[in-house]
Amino acid sequence: MSDGPASTGRSAIGEDWVAVWIAAAIIVLVLAGVRTGVPAFDWASPSDLGASVLSGDNLWRALQLGLLLLVPAAAGARLLGVRVLPFSTGFVVLYALGCLSQVLAGAPVSASST
Repeated sequence: MSDGPASTGRSAIGEDWVAVWIAAAIIVLVLAGVRTGVPAFDWASPSDLGASVLSGDNLWRALQLGLLLLVPAAAGARLLGVRVLPFSTGFVVLYALGCLSQVLAGAPVSASST
């Protein structure tokens, strides 16, 4: 009976090195010209919310960014021996919550006069 990573189904590659290689791959892709637009989350009125934040173009940018983050993260999870489907499901939920929090943070705040 061995006590190594093979006995638990985990990879022999450390998570620090997986992070380094994934970051290096992302940097190479960006230097090669693979880029996505940054979604806008700020809005001043309900009409701005529909016209800018929830527009098709902005939602497409958010989806592209999510996929560009999910693919290398899922690959890293796989290298570490994590099941990809549950990991990806959790990633999508957390990404959606993050986007929602960005939209709420971009909401107009009424300033009180003192």
